Amino acid sequence: MRRAWWVVPTLLVTACWAWWGVTTDYYVTLNDFWGLLVIAEQLNPSDPRSLHNGFFPIGYPLLLRLFGGSSVLAFAFLFSVASAAAVLTGVGVFLSPRTGPVLAITGVVLTALHPLVFQHAVTSSADMPMTAALVLGVLLLSDALEQDAQRQALVAGALIGGAVLLRYHAAAVVAGMALGGLLAWPSRWKALGGACVAACAVGGIQVGLNLWADVGPLQTSQAFNLYKLFNPVDWFHLPPPDLPGSVWAVVQMNPDAFRQAYLAQLSGVWPLLGLAAAAVALAPAGARRTAAFLLVILVGYLPLQALGGSPRGPLPAVPLVIVALVSAAGRVTQVPRGTWLAGAAGLVTVVMAAWSWMPANLGFLRGQEANREASASVEAMLRADGVRFAGEVYTDAGEFYFVSTKRARAGALHPLTPGGWLRVDLYGFERSFPQLRLTSIDEFLADCRHYGVTHLALTPAAEAMVRGLGAAVTPTTIPDGLRWVGQTGGLAVVAIEGP
Repeated sequence: MRRAWWVVPTLLVTACWAWWGVTTDYYVTLNDFWGLLVIAEQLNPSDPRSLHNGFFPIGYPLLLRLFGGSSVLAFAFLFSVASAAAVLTGVGVFLSPRTGPVLAITGVVLTALHPLVFQHAVTSSADMPMTAALVLGVLLLSDALEQDAQRQALVAGALIGGAVLLRYHAAAVVAGMALGGLLAWPSRWKALGGACVAACAVGGIQVGLNLWADVGPLQTSQAFNLYKLFNPVDWFHLPPPDLPGSVWAVVQMNPDAFRQAYLAQLSGVWPLLGLAAAAVALAPAGARRTAAFLLVILVGYLPLQALGGSPRGPLPAVPLVIVALVSAAGRVTQVPRGTWLAGAAGLVTVVMAAWSWMPANLGFLRGQEANREASASVEAMLRADGVRFAGEVYTDAGEFYFVSTKRARAGALHPLTPGGWLRVDLYGFERSFPQLRLTSIDEFLADCRHYGVTHLALTPAAEAMVRGLGAAVTPTTIPDGLRWVGQTGGLAVVAIEGP
């Protein structure tokens, strides 16, 4: 029992994350969530095309559909919190018998405080659930290979396959785990093979769904992610007219620009790989195989996820790097008074990490609260002018939604919008968010009237969305057919008049 002291910080930080969700009405930070919710709403076995999306596999939308119900915002937020708690639990369970309670607590606290983990624990998205499945699967597999536990390896492989069903880029781990397992434990090939088969079987569910949907078995929208890595993107008018259909065709558009952009993305990868390599060099003999196994997985995963250009991509790597480093620090406990040295080193490390990371974490929370209050103030102004539901509003602000609305459907929560990346490859998106013509202000307002839009909530960037609409953000230059309502929450609110 004494080795389970890591449970205390895990419970404390999880309670804090959950409390924050309650106090902010489970605020949705990432506009990806609205796309995921639309995918969930459109899922229909009688329409196989609804089972494929190029950006997100079926796992997370299916969970929203099955368990979200009328409290989908609460479910999504608390699912991220629970997933983060699962990551901390996996770190604690893995480290405790290997390094002792002091270093296990250090590993759990460092993982919880890291900005990528902390901030995504309070962000409704598929990223933290994918991270939980991936980290738990990798750590469970490492333990299974140490003990040659073949059934445990199957469970680990299934978890990693589950991660692939949550985010496509988790598939990059499968090759790394196969190679790393063979290098670290060549005699455990049966357990490793079982894990690989389980991962491919579970992750391959999406391949089967793709074939059923009559698209390519491995088809994704990675071409757009690669395109935006080194091309300017007009987020109001998507998809780009010159977007090629394949990743290779995108690279061939401008190989030099791609190379420079990719190298810039890799600059954020090298520190994590360097720390993982240092852990291999410093680890005691008993932990070196595990550290090498994790390093090979990270070498396979991090450079590939960098192709997507997402700052969230390295999230699963953070707990694994921390586990490798703390395992290497277990060498300290093997010397006289090692426990005291480990405690002192752990305390200093945690204090330094908190000093470095908590300002960013607190700034993120303050930003969430400010955005929620801004959305609430805009919604209040709209309702005071007669708006009844979100579908009567059009906005170019992706972060604005009706925070007081408790209904589950995306169209009831978020106003009509240009959509951004959601217009690139999201089957059925126009059923919830019709595409209005953005070619001229007259055509735009005509479409607004056609779809029952009575009000606009605009940012200063509205001119880039529709030529002439920028004048609507200032009361003295309001265009014909619009009536100034007010300005709040950083948005100009105007009403559409006339038939």
